[in-house]
Order: sequence, then structure tokens, then C-alpha cells
Amino acid sequence: MQTMLQPTADFYAEKRQSRGVMSVAHYHHTFELYYIEYGERDYFIEDKFYKVKERDVVLVPVGALHRTGGKNSQRVLVNFTGRFLRRYFTEEMIESLNLNVPTVFHSDAASPSLRYFFEELYKIYQSESETDESRIAGLLFNILFIMSRERNSYEKQEYEDERMENIVRYVNENYARIDGLEELASHFYISKYHFCRLFKKNLGVSVTSYVNKIKIREASRLLESRDLSLTEIATASGFNS
Repeated sequence: MQTMLQPTADFYAEKRQSRGVMSVAHYHHTFELYYIEYGERDYFIEDKFYKVKERDVVLVPVGALHRTGGKNSQRVLVNFTGRFLRRYFTEEMIESLNLNVPTVFHSDAASPSLRYFFEELYKIYQSESETDESRIAGLLFNILFIMSRERNSYEKQEYEDERMENIVRYVNENYARIDGLEELASHFYISKYHFCRLFKKNLGVSVTSYVNKIKIREASRLLESRDLSLTEIATASGFNS
């Protein structure tokens, strides 16, 4: 099973092309913004599926399992922590940005501004000048403010198979009680073989691998936030041995 936590700094930005399917669903201890300069991608966040294209911005909350696939694109990727935002903005300002809900944003009216903000933010970040951090924070806040205030014209797409959203939601909510593939497949009245093919085709990862990733993410959360023994954490996370 591949590592799914991808550690990042308080702020990080990169620009590159995305091709093919990511080999693993993953999560961060940061927020993520994903701006499509051109091309198209399929974006999976928890149990939701989004088809994104030029000028779309994806917001991924902290700890949300996500993965991209599909056609080629060029994107600007930005990761940032709440700690980074709190250096420059009040809690009230940050709370007004609705950062804890997965969002795909598209607005023709705001597109020129968003493209400029992302390009400028990345250019300043690449200069590696510590004195420019406040400018980066200002540009980042402008992006998030537009996403929280402008009219969003993005039209949500559906999974190729309409059952997938319910299947992934069920796995996310019941991972600790799922007792094998047979039980999971029978819950949706699908054969084990067809269920595995359906899951891998839509999410690009096997159902067993996906369930284990969810369990490890929960174990990581409990290790950070609670004073529990390893045995208690393993049991609460659905590990039986």
C-alpha cells in the first residue's frame, strides 16, 4: 500500500502539466487550491466527482482524500495552512472564506482576475524572497475571497456510474465496520467481481486499497488528537489484527 499523506510546508506552490491518472489517492495537512490554466481533469474529493477544465479552481479542505485523472492539463497547485493565513488575517476573516467544504469554482466574470492572481502568486513564490510572503498572502486571500463571494457557474458532473457516489460515501462512513469485500458488494446487490471492477474503473484504485487508506487516515487523526492506546486506536480505525 502506497503512502497517502503528502506533507507540505505552511505555503507551497508549483506549476506543471498533469498527465494520466494519479497512482494513489492522498491527503494533506494543508488546504489545496488547483487552478486549471488549460486542459481538463477528473477530480475526486472524498465521495464526490468533478470534471474540471480551463479557468476552474478546486478547493480541497485539510484532510480530504483526493485524486486526479483523465485528460492532460497545465495547472497551478497551491498548498497552505490555517497557520499561514493567521499570520496576516483575523479568525473572523478566515472563517468567512468557507474553507472546510470541497468546492469547484468557475466564474467567467472573475476569470481574468483569478488567472492574474495565480500567475503573480506563483511568480513571487519562485523568487524565494522572504519579504514577499505578505504579498503572497494578499494574493491568496483575494483568490479565496472571490471564490466565496462571486457567483459560481460551475456545473457539477456525475460519475460514469450513478451508484459510485453512494458506494464511496458508504465506504467513507462505514470503513471501521466493513467485514470484507463480499459484505460490501452484497450491500449494493452487486457481485464481488463486478463491484471490484466498478470501483477500480471509476476511482483508479482497488476498493481494498481505498478502505485501508481511509483506516490509516483515521488512525493518524486519532494519534494526533486523542490520548488513546495503540490498541484502542487500531480498533476504532477498523484494524482487527
